[in-house]
Amino acid sequence: MQQMAEKWVKGAAIAPNSKNVNTYLKTNKIPSQAWIKDLVGRGVFNAALAAMDYRTGQIYAYVGSGGYYEKPRGKKFQPQFDVLSDGWRQAGSAFKPINYITGLDDGTTTAATMYMDVVTDLGGGYTPVDADRAERGPLRMREAIQLSLNIPAVKNAAMLGPDRIFAQAQKMGIVSQFKSNPGGVSIGIGTVELHYADLLSAYGAIANSGVLMPRTFIQVVRDNTGKQVWPRQGAKPETGKQVVSAQSAYVMTDIIASNTDPAQNPFWSRRAIYDGGRRRPATLKTGTTNNEIDLAAFAYLAPTKDPKAPALVVGAWMGNSDNSIPPRGTVALETAASMWQAFLTQASHGMPMADFKRPSGIVDATVDAFTGLKPGPFSKKTVKEHFIQGTVPTEVDYTKVPKDIDKATGNLWADGCAGPKVTKGFLDLSNVDSAFPKWQKYDRAWAARAAKGSGVAGGPKGTRTAYFGFGSRLPFGASWGAPFAPKKTCTPPPPSPSPSPTCELPPAFCPTPTPSNGPGPTPTPKAKPSFALPSNRPLSRRRRSRPLRRRPYRRLARPPTN
Repeated sequence: MQQMAEKWVKGAAIAPNSKNVNTYLKTNKIPSQAWIKDLVGRGVFNAALAAMDYRTGQIYAYVGSGGYYEKPRGKKFQPQFDVLSDGWRQAGSAFKPINYITGLDDGTTTAATMYMDVVTDLGGGYTPVDADRAERGPLRMREAIQLSLNIPAVKNAAMLGPDRIFAQAQKMGIVSQFKSNPGGVSIGIGTVELHYADLLSAYGAIANSGVLMPRTFIQVVRDNTGKQVWPRQGAKPETGKQVVSAQSAYVMTDIIASNTDPAQNPFWSRRAIYDGGRRRPATLKTGTTNNEIDLAAFAYLAPTKDPKAPALVVGAWMGNSDNSIPPRGTVALETAASMWQAFLTQASHGMPMADFKRPSGIVDATVDAFTGLKPGPFSKKTVKEHFIQGTVPTEVDYTKVPKDIDKATGNLWADGCAGPKVTKGFLDLSNVDSAFPKWQKYDRAWAARAAKGSGVAGGPKGTRTAYFGFGSRLPFGASWGAPFAPKKTCTPPPPSPSPSPTCELPPAFCPTPTPSNGPGPTPTPKAKPSFALPSNRPLSRRRRSRPLRRRPYRRLARPPTN
């Protein structure tokens, strides 16, 4: 494995920067692969890789820089400097499993905990954004890790307290230059500098059901007669230290193992490990720091039953020895993860395949796909999630509340609306981030944009709204869990006047109807008509020239007064 590691590190660090890539690969018996040639001109000059058996702590391969006996080529490539144990490097997103497992281990959070992926000023003007400058709104821890999102990771650090995460990292064997956390909540995305060799051991502890094993470079020492002098005969083997629970380690393993499953993560699964056409169960987490200075990949295989077959955890790094920024933008998935994949594919060839074992104390429960809470009557998408016993959510999904709408207009119902009333569920973010009132205004601003649809830009950094997904693949559909409630209320039609009795008399003798919307002024009573015609009604000339003649009452056009 040491020879394999040296070969692939040279292929990553030296071959792309040589005069003739094909000649160097052929001379050093390195298989020509597309990812190596893709590194030509990327401005990345160094690499490192280590592999360890996480059940014993024994180091199987260790390459601190790209080719110890290679000639230095300026400050960017210093081959005799041990980047893994002596260099102080940022882990970037490769630190996120340490961040999230802190809350998993003490029951503060679960794999279904919801975060608002919304650009937010977290204090002091620190306003992190995701790598693709998108905001996905409500999503769960599992999805946040699968897409390696920055905003949820920093919010998780703020929720738990950055000092707690710093202490957990120390507990897992990670040494810092400082006695306390120097980076505030940014520790959640791996801004604290560390030794990659320590991070390798921390990943090994997660793989080893939470047990941290000390790294061992030498297995045995014998004197000139062949007698074993170290470790002494009868010495007890190292047992390691339990740094996180087996249950929290399993939940985190299950999340980052999904990154090599094409059915769950079509992006990172391009670096899956195959043997004989079968995909080998493995985790993977990459880390790309600001300006692509450090490019890292850490992962481990499921342990086998064969004690002679090592249970491998592998860490890989690419970058420049002087911390210079590569001229061409690149990410860890194209660099360190490719080197990691090439090494581990060869190193694990022929080993027995195994699945990650589920410990006792883990239960499964169905939750809302967006909020992570117990599904409510309006939950459209649900998923099954792993929980540590006693942490299954009991609160019913609170972001979807029923509202009555007018079926004819689609507006919120008001008393007197004309159409039939329909009850629907809508997205309600009023209670989200209630523990952080300053965050809520950013959530509300995002909701106002998201109500207009996906791709609407705005907020402190001009980022755009987006649904959770992998490119065009949206596992939960084009949704944030429910539609936003309409703001417009339907207008009731004007009330109809109250029906009045039919009056067949001339208008002057019909009573004035009282308005239906309430009592009005009392109408002035009209005088009762007399037998004589009103004096203001002149007779025609013809009638004035002829005398009037009485007619029977029954022929009168007006009724008698009695």
